Amino acid sequence: MSAPSPRARRRFAWILLGIIAAYGIGAIALSVHIIHRQAAVRTELTMALENLDRLHQLVAVSAPGERAAVDAAWADRRALLLPSAKVAAKLEDSLLQEWRDAFPHAACGMPGSPFQTQLPRAHAARACHILVERQGAEIRVQAYDTQGLPMDNFYEFLYPYPPASRSEPEPSVPLYPLLRGLLERHGP
Repeated sequence: MSAPSPRARRRFAWILLGIIAAYGIGAIALSVHIIHRQAAVRTELTMALENLDRLHQLVAVSAPGERAAVDAAWADRRALLLPSAKVAAKLEDSLLQEWRDAFPHAACGMPGSPFQTQLPRAHAARACHILVERQGAEIRVQAYDTQGLPMDNFYEFLYPYPPASRSEPEPSVPLYPLLRGLLERHGP
């Protein structure tokens, strides 16, 4: 068999470059589309993590060991550790109400509020939702992307997503006085 002609090699190179360029353009378009679809859930998760961080800084504990536990829960799991389960339950209800008022519609065209306390097992049904869960005296949030897979809270907290617009509704419940009142009434 004879070697391909120079013209055939050039044609093959151009075809190969065209395929690579088309694949690259398609990958960029798909990435931009996914980023755009996930923008709302990332905005909602950023807001929830920022609220939990502010509340984490306000949690008043008397013993240094308790402060270390509160800080460790935040550092390890991005969870808000409160002095008691009773305070956590009341604060979780207030947070859910505020967040559902601020964002009444789920991202990606999913039905209902994006903030849920229980999510279905199916990945597709979890897409673009945020799970707010309480385990004992700890409150955590976990967002799910467009495929229903968990998002990384550490990445989202370090690189918060900028809000799409500044015309978003303001929170309806003043959480900081609420937290102080709850800690005073139900504190250790």
